[in-house]
Amino acid sequence: GSRWTLALQLLQEMRSRGVVPDTGSYGALLTALGRGSGPWQQAVWLLEKALEVRRQERTAMSLKELMERALTPIWTSGRLAEALMIYRQGKDAGVWPGDRGSRLLDLHDFAGESAQVAVCAQLLQLAKEGAGEVVIVTGRGGHSREGGVTLHPLLTHFLQELKIPVRPDPKIAGRLRVSLPEDFYGV
Repeated sequence: GSRWTLALQLLQEMRSRGVVPDTGSYGALLTALGRGSGPWQQAVWLLEKALEVRRQERTAMSLKELMERALTPIWTSGRLAEALMIYRQGKDAGVWPGDRGSRLLDLHDFAGESAQVAVCAQLLQLAKEGAGEVVIVTGRGGHSREGGVTLHPLLTHFLQELKIPVRPDPKIAGRLRVSLPEDFYGV
């Protein structure tokens, strides 16, 4: 079986032996789920359980880390509505920066999947307001973990796949400019 199936079996085994899973256990399960092709519904359920446990314990695992791990399988399953729900919960809880207006999105400290979800949320907001341009601050990749994906090329490719006009900012490296045409009605 896949890693996430084995991980869920281990969770059931822990419970059957009276061991109460902590946020680290749920975080590991979310990571396994994100690396496999597990169902996105499991990620939502695991995040809910992890958040319940997190309220009761002092933990080194941050809320941001839990939410990032939950977003991966949800996003890769193509579940935009559910990913946006988790993203908005994270914003409300202060995991990701609050609004800076619909014309600027600063993605410093975002992982790949959460950055893509944030871009979708920003474009949906901008679409409600009509045509215009949004500046996406990706940074130059100087703080990316070794072997990690820098956001600039990831988001350029992502937006191009969606047929959304995107170009590097000619004046400031680490920024993208995205223009929405007047007939754009959402992502």
